[in-house]
Amino acid sequence: MSKNILYKYYVEGEGEKRIIDILKNDYKSIKPGKIEVFNVNQNRFSDMRIRTLKEKTVVVLVYDVDVNKDGINNLDWNVNFLKSKNNVKSVVCIPQVENLEDELLAACNIKEVKEITKSKSNTNYKSDLLKCNNLYSRLQHSGFDYNKFWKKCPQNAYKKYGNDSKKISS
Repeated sequence: MSKNILYKYYVEGEGEKRIIDILKNDYKSIKPGKIEVFNVNQNRFSDMRIRTLKEKTVVVLVYDVDVNKDGINNLDWNVNFLKSKNNVKSVVCIPQVENLEDELLAACNIKEVKEITKSKSNTNYKSDLLKCNNLYSRLQHSGFDYNKFWKKCPQNAYKKYGNDSKKISS
């Protein structure tokens, strides 16, 4: 790929942002790029938001597929909107089937997601994930395998977008 191609990740929440930071910086398993929290199932892009994207930017959308009909409608709108913009080279869709926790369970050698952060419960996991100072080593200790992360395709309305995770692998 050309060195002029930039990547911009739009993720659902801070947990995804932390995981993507580790995937690109520590594991070096995905293309480097800027990350912004922007839930594409709940919100719609505006010209103001994407105006700052440079030419040839590959926009990567990471989203959960366990949402209602409005979610797919917003995603449809966002994908079409982004594809119509001159500064967007392409749109890469990465579904989290069903959500980040399920993806981590599939990629790690654990029974419950709380094991990654040593949380007292699965409910505490999200806040503990954000506070975890040694998340990379916690993922390693949990047997995280990137080859098992973001590999499933949704079996609901999101199916039409498939899973483009291979397009961002380093």
